[in-house]
Amino acid sequence: MRKPCATWVSGVVLALVASFPVFAQSPEPTTLTPRLDEGAAYLEAGDWREARRVYREALEADPASVDAQIGLARVAIERRRWNEAGQLLDEVLAREPDHLDARLYRAITHREVAKFNTFTSAQHERDATAHFEYVLGRDSLHRDVLYQYAILERDRGRFDRALELAHAQVRLKPEQVDSFVGLFDLYEYVIHQADAARLDTLLAARGGDIVAFYEAERQRLDGQLADAGIAFLRLLDSEIVPRSLVQLARARVYFARGEDEKAQACVEDAIAAIHGPRDAAFVFEDVKYIISEKELALYRSLKTPEQYRAFFQTFWLQRDPLPAMPVNARLSEHYRRLLKAEQDYAFYGYRLWHNDPDRRGDLDLPQAYYLNKEFNDKGLIYIRHGEPADRESYVGDDIGTGTQKGEVNAYWNPIERGASGNWVPNESWRYENPRMDFHFVIDDGASGNNWRLTPTITHFGILENLEHWGQPYAEMVAAARRVRGLQFEQYSDLSQAVTGAGDDAILVEEALAASDSAQGPAPVGRRMESGVLSMQSRYLRDFEQGEQRLVEESRAYVLEGLTTDRHTWDDAVEPIEMPYRLLAFRGEEGQTDLELHFALPIGYITETDASGAGLLPIEMGYALHRMDWTPVREHAEQKKVPASPDVTTALIDYFRITVPPDSYHVALHGQYEKTRQLGGHTTTYAAPDFSRPGLAMSDLLMADEIRPASSVSKFNRNGLYVSPNPLHRYSTRQSVFVYFEIYNLTYDGNDQTAFTVEYTLDATNGAERRGGLFRRGKDGPTLSLKTERSGAESSTVEVAEIDVGKVEPGTYTFSVTVTDDVSGAQVTRSQVIELYEYR
Repeated sequence: MRKPCATWVSGVVLALVASFPVFAQSPEPTTLTPRLDEGAAYLEAGDWREARRVYREALEADPASVDAQIGLARVAIERRRWNEAGQLLDEVLAREPDHLDARLYRAITHREVAKFNTFTSAQHERDATAHFEYVLGRDSLHRDVLYQYAILERDRGRFDRALELAHAQVRLKPEQVDSFVGLFDLYEYVIHQADAARLDTLLAARGGDIVAFYEAERQRLDGQLADAGIAFLRLLDSEIVPRSLVQLARARVYFARGEDEKAQACVEDAIAAIHGPRDAAFVFEDVKYIISEKELALYRSLKTPEQYRAFFQTFWLQRDPLPAMPVNARLSEHYRRLLKAEQDYAFYGYRLWHNDPDRRGDLDLPQAYYLNKEFNDKGLIYIRHGEPADRESYVGDDIGTGTQKGEVNAYWNPIERGASGNWVPNESWRYENPRMDFHFVIDDGASGNNWRLTPTITHFGILENLEHWGQPYAEMVAAARRVRGLQFEQYSDLSQAVTGAGDDAILVEEALAASDSAQGPAPVGRRMESGVLSMQSRYLRDFEQGEQRLVEESRAYVLEGLTTDRHTWDDAVEPIEMPYRLLAFRGEEGQTDLELHFALPIGYITETDASGAGLLPIEMGYALHRMDWTPVREHAEQKKVPASPDVTTALIDYFRITVPPDSYHVALHGQYEKTRQLGGHTTTYAAPDFSRPGLAMSDLLMADEIRPASSVSKFNRNGLYVSPNPLHRYSTRQSVFVYFEIYNLTYDGNDQTAFTVEYTLDATNGAERRGGLFRRGKDGPTLSLKTERSGAESSTVEVAEIDVGKVEPGTYTFSVTVTDDVSGAQVTRSQVIELYEYR
């Protein structure tokens, strides 16, 4: 009977603008306006808690405020509390039945409740339709009524009418970002939910660039990458489909082909093509799965295209593990995960309260969690953190419905469900570094691929599988086994019950004794039943305690898991050790020279390269960014290094970067692309300001050799050849060399400087101490050596050679303390070194 409505909307929706008056809303007292505006701002920023507080205060100030009550209803809608919102809106409509905002939001609440698929769903659909039609009949331009109506038609499976309504919304109000993005979301929903024949008909009937885009998407999802790539390329200059969206689709094609550099170029162009919030919204759609709460709040506050572009550039830059490399490894990994999630974790169905295993609300889900509309919870965790270190699953054919007797708490009792076969599919994932456990189920009332996070385990079989994960799983398994071992029906007499209790026999005897009546012992059968039930109750309490600990852990893990993300390397990449040292020296004109010293294991690379190449093409590079991720310097270079059969051979090198004193993000990498061997580091570093007055000292440059420079070399400095040792490892048969610089010594009355240098070596692993320079005192250093110096310069270069032949192998802190004998000022620098016995 509703089919004529579809043609009515199609034929005259534009005429509605002129045919019907716009009914005015009830004015609010001017004294409340600032407070109401504040509540609306909080709601727009996604902070529903503050919005609720402000609207409640406004309602207390004026209980008749319609806008405050509608504001509270919008907060409830944001929280998906449809019935609460409905009650608030019904109160408004009872007073002002023509209030269009109240009508619109009431339609939305009816539409969402209809999804619960109960005997009242049809009535809620009718009520939603009536409210939408009422608003359209008076103002077809009211907010996003047409798009909201389109969602109802989508839920009914009326995809053609849903698309028609959404297109009308965009035509009438093209400035609405959410409706424009929603139109594309609707097409994406349709291509995933409609059968192929119906989809062909729907798309063919509409035509245009949007349809061409989603035809290309169908090809991409079907693996027809070449055809999809060509189709997307043709849409780059479309006036309808944003360039940002097209470039992101092309990026997925290239990532699927393994062409990461081309894919990254597409992502970068998508960001560069942002000219307003509409373009930014499509870029946001690709990153929303891993966004943090802080980033989400920042994104919602942005206004200008420049701010949007800077946001996304920083978003990816700060996640890049090795920013100096040509491809952002984290960005590539993110899209690889998205492609896998499309195949394995896609879910476009309803996430409702009645199919949520966390009905009690034990999990603390952040705002970013609710941005996801395309994947199940397994997919969301996977996109954020990659493959788990361990996973356990328990999936079978006998999936029951309803709850069982003997429940432990609000959740289904895994003891009972495991025994009866009435259960739901379970899967658990464990991550390491940091440790996080996630538990998923397809709950009663759910269907398809609707895996949801749950705070506890709903099946004894998977609980047993998790016993090797330690507590609290082992504790729960032990309690569950004891309960299942004490089923009364299993025993024909009292002695069997006691025997069945195993190690707890004495406790059963105590329970039996406690069941005796004051008039004398109870009959044996009754005593046995009472005692066994008493023990079951005790073990159920043990189980509950273990489960409560599991719920608390799950709450913490889920919150951490949904507010963080991590990079993982492709299995083909082999990590290699790349020891490094970051040192600071005084530069010219108030600048600071940062030096990145490093070692690449050439001997190991040679050993793992079966080609026997004589020269190894090695790439090395660094990147420097300010703390706000503004780029400062990037550098990468190729160097051909002779292969070496000696596995201990290392390439020793360094980069020098002259920068103003400040704090920086520093990244270093080295790789041998042929065998996918990669090493690198990222850190933050505060470059000291050596231009300030007062005694100062550079970092300690540990070296294998220091001698007068005799030829041109990169390792020459201040007339000395200094061969760095970034490994900080020394044989007890060799000397420890150190180079450092002292700045701003004070002159005495004769324009001379005087200072003392003390070298100390402190054991950090309890190494044995010997005589002579090597003190035996418990609290004294292993080695201590002082030297007094004087000169005519306020700054000087110092070198030292330390004999460690009498020092036991081990790890030590090597410190140099400089005391200005004129001013009394003192400064110390330290490095950790390792001494080993040469064999």
